[in-house]
Amino acid sequence: MAYLHTSAAVLSAGVNATFHSGTTIGGTHIAVVGLLVVAFISLFVTMITIIAGVKIIAKAGYSGWWILISFVPIVGTIMFFVFAFSDWPVRRELRALKGSGVHAGYPY
Repeated sequence: MAYLHTSAAVLSAGVNATFHSGTTIGGTHIAVVGLLVVAFISLFVTMITIIAGVKIIAKAGYSGWWILISFVPIVGTIMFFVFAFSDWPVRRELRALKGSGVHAGYPY
């Protein structure tokens, strides 16, 4: 028990030394500013990735809500491969249109 108390005291002293003796810019610690910048960039990249994923899944003919499955660790990876190698609804519709003799666009 004494070991845990000592470890907590050493950790607390290290954190205090880091934040109270660090370099400051106008009273704000550089470490805090850097952490906020990294957090903002990470949030921005995550949002762009989610938006792009929703667009890709929607263009494939599935609901954009399927992007949420990517946040489940193992299931997300499995579903990625299922989507990648399955027969997409857009392709099925295109194949059905070609088979029925209906052609869109310029005639051959």
